[in-house]
Amino acid sequence: MIHYVMDMKKTCMVLSILLLAVASSSCGKKPEQSSKPEQLTPMNAAEQYSNVMIRARKTAEGMDAVLPMQQLVDSYLAEKGRYPASLQEMTTDMRAKELPQPPAGMEYTYDPSNGRVALKNSGGK
Repeated sequence: MIHYVMDMKKTCMVLSILLLAVASSSCGKKPEQSSKPEQLTPMNAAEQYSNVMIRARKTAEGMDAVLPMQQLVDSYLAEKGRYPASLQEMTTDMRAKELPQPPAGMEYTYDPSNGRVALKNSGGK
């Protein structure tokens, strides 16, 4: 019986030391940031829904800004038979007095080879 108690004490001591070693080695390490979206749980459902709605609203606002500009480019193509060399060319060659303004903090990008209009962040404005 005495040997059993001594073996139990040794086992507990060894396990305690191992537990302490594992605990101390993992302290200070930050969990890895995953690129995967956070898993949906009842605790974060409202926050994730809000984030999705914010992204959807920004996408819709961007489309509202791009579509009128894209229509001007398409009208220019129909009238002149080519895409404008720049967006500003449409104000001099067509009836457009001024171009639609992009949303705050954004700017238009334009590819004259295919007439594509898009938005991008204006870089901190």
